[in-house]
Amino acid sequence: MTIADKLTLLANTKEALRIKLGLPKSLPFSEYYKHSYPFDPTMLFAGGKQGAWYDPSDKSTLFQDVAGTIPVTKDGDPVGLMKDKSGNGNHARQSVSTARPIYKTDGILHWLNFDGVDDQIGFLGANVSYTDAIISMAAKGFLSSSTEIYFGHTNSPTNRIEYQKHSDNKLYLVVEGNDMPVLIASTGLITSPFVVTSRRCSDLVSLLFNSEPASISTQTQTVMGKFDVSIGKSSAYRTLVGKLNFYGGVIVLGGISDADNQSLHKHLAAKAGVTL
Repeated sequence: MTIADKLTLLANTKEALRIKLGLPKSLPFSEYYKHSYPFDPTMLFAGGKQGAWYDPSDKSTLFQDVAGTIPVTKDGDPVGLMKDKSGNGNHARQSVSTARPIYKTDGILHWLNFDGVDDQIGFLGANVSYTDAIISMAAKGFLSSSTEIYFGHTNSPTNRIEYQKHSDNKLYLVVEGNDMPVLIASTGLITSPFVVTSRRCSDLVSLLFNSEPASISTQTQTVMGKFDVSIGKSSAYRTLVGKLNFYGGVIVLGGISDADNQSLHKHLAAKAGVTL
């Protein structure tokens, strides 16, 4: 084998490994080893990044009461507390027993079911300064004529980044008080399990929906303030209620690499049984 043949074989081996790991072409080969083991979202919060990671497939994080004394053990149990796995302690709670989502499982996948009437879980946080943000969610929606909040940071009309289903039954990303929400998915696509990841860097928002190529839109940048998380309904300022199955979600306040963005998207896709 000539030197040229060896170099070609090496290049082909690297490319096959890159494709297998689902890594972007821009990532140096020297960084591949970081992604050859199961992806752990806690790495996204390194260096003290604020945010939250919710994982209904991990029943050790689910409790029927807000105090965390009655664990969720079976399909049909209400969820009053879902612990944050990011290490930031941003645990989601619902003190009203009748407004708690329900833990569901088919033996393989695990999710929280929100009834679209009053179910909501989340937390109200403290002030924190940030500009960039990543928000990723695995869910399944239901058709209706109402506008609904699914998941996001929803502190006020001018301080938010959230996923919404509008009355046209399309999925949107809404950033702060922007009057032009970003269309993510058309009618019908939300009624099957899906994964969506939005990455906000300066004035640009890049969107991944299932296996579709990333799309990019421009949004005017502002510095966001108080950090909170709502699932199923805004915990702070509105009464929009979402009917959905929630398989998991992550919010990171700060930038992450292209490779980590892709890995997070794949990680949550697996939680919802979505093949990319």
